[in-house]
Amino acid sequence: MNWIVVGFYTTDTPYEQEVEHLIESLKKFGIPYDIKGIPSLNDWKNNCACKPQVILDAMLAHPDKNIVYLDVDAVVMQYPKLFDTCPADVSVHYLNGKELLSGTIFLQNNDRVRTLINNWVLEQANCYIFDQRVLQAVLKEYSADLGIRFLDLPPTYVQIFDIMRNTGEPVITHNQASRRYRKGVNKC
Repeated sequence: MNWIVVGFYTTDTPYEQEVEHLIESLKKFGIPYDIKGIPSLNDWKNNCACKPQVILDAMLAHPDKNIVYLDVDAVVMQYPKLFDTCPADVSVHYLNGKELLSGTIFLQNNDRVRTLINNWVLEQANCYIFDQRVLQAVLKEYSADLGIRFLDLPPTYVQIFDIMRNTGEPVITHNQASRRYRKGVNKC
């Protein structure tokens, strides 16, 4: 397997329980993973803003592996075979063709993509908006100059359990734990 799943969760929050379901599903399919617990920054948006740095760190820690980032509320329902042969540098899904969903991200581990992710880290540090909006802006701004090859990830690979249930048999389901925990994490 030429890819590894990476992710993170905030310690001492309910996300510690969410990650157990993800890890169980990864083990079921023999998928390697590197999922880290990090201290909460006492704000849900700030916690989410750690995503690009977690991804960049994983790219550097696993230079011989492509990276599949999954939010820890995800569960792998079927083996995600697309990741074995994905020809793109970056693959994400745009909900209704407009809004980038960052719960599942495929990244080739190469210099172009590391530069793109480094730009995401820098941009994310300078603003207080959702990580997926920053990634969408970074992809728009830098992809052409970096020669990034893009593939629209099928919706079944980032299937939000309720609003996307009619997109097909899910490969990866996202359970939207943020809907349940966002306010509680802000109080941590």
